[in-house]
Amino acid sequence: VWEENNPERYFLKGTALCLTGKLKESEVQFDRGLELSGNETFEALINISIAFENVRHFEQAVKYLIQAYHQQPENLSVLYDLGYFYDRLHKFDESLKYYQQYLDLDPYSDNVWYNLGIVYHKLESFENAVEAYDFSIAINPDYASSYFNKASVWVNAGKYEKAIASYREFLEVEPESTQAYCYMGDCYEQMNLLEDALGAFRRVIELDNSDPEGWFGAGMIYHRLGSQQEAITYILKAIEFDNKNLDYWINLGYANEDAGLTDQAIKCYSYVTRTDAKDLDGWGALTGLLMKEGQYEIALGFLREAFVHHTEDAGIKMKMAVCHLKQGDKELSVKFLNEALEANSDLDSEFSYFFPEGVRDLDIEHIIQHYKK
Repeated sequence: VWEENNPERYFLKGTALCLTGKLKESEVQFDRGLELSGNETFEALINISIAFENVRHFEQAVKYLIQAYHQQPENLSVLYDLGYFYDRLHKFDESLKYYQQYLDLDPYSDNVWYNLGIVYHKLESFENAVEAYDFSIAINPDYASSYFNKASVWVNAGKYEKAIASYREFLEVEPESTQAYCYMGDCYEQMNLLEDALGAFRRVIELDNSDPEGWFGAGMIYHRLGSQQEAITYILKAIEFDNKNLDYWINLGYANEDAGLTDQAIKCYSYVTRTDAKDLDGWGALTGLLMKEGQYEIALGFLREAFVHHTEDAGIKMKMAVCHLKQGDKELSVKFLNEALEANSDLDSEFSYFFPEGVRDLDIEHIIQHYKK
């Protein structure tokens, strides 16, 4: 039986309440335990912060850990956790402050330099992020994650050549990372070096024949190269390993459409919209293809269904304006045309694309001119 004035009694109650989500009540118990602990509260404050960290309540964790920090401002564990907690709270300047205090005391911590790089990256301070990762690597040349994250910084900075160089450094430490080769492939594609991109994705397949991203990446490159049959073959292989990925299905539809396989493309787009009615790209691809095929009545039926889920989408309204005019319902066409152009005046080009002769209608022409910027 715990004595009334035993602080451990309140710490245990506080921990139990914390685990059940009763945060305010737990703080009352923790505070009472601290009050009864006199001057010996440092370890208790650490344990309380851990209790809140374990249930992902970092605001409360910081509240108690700061008190521990004021008692021992050079305690490395406290500084590390404060940096981490503030990062989780998206208070990045505070996170930097405590990580930097840590490094002032111990500049040879590869992990803290790594964490510092993460925070700078989130702040889009790319040069500082790279510098932090470089320090981490200098301390520990085998710190693979520092190479990988450094590459990610270069990608976000649009420096694809430097990103590729960092991925290559990462691969010296982790030579069989399919993820790194996938990202290298993406970088090569961004640089329009399609054969190099294809080589990277093929390397993924060599390393792991069941990795769908390798098959999909190669398929996308074949699509860009105009080799639609190869694109279809590779994307189908990706779907074999991950048949719920709607990005794979819609791009399979694009490849089929570009190969002139209209029925197959429609099946792909329809699968996307049936699986996720909120997938706007799926609706756009499906109705756009039907309209290009002159199947305006069928397209209009799908557009009405899409409109239920995307009542404010200007692109859907523009397509509805075209279909209604094609069906002879000028009143509804004018209504949707006005609504579409009011939301996005640049969509007049889409009307012209699907129905070039329609813009010669005086009322339609007047509406389009009215919204011209």
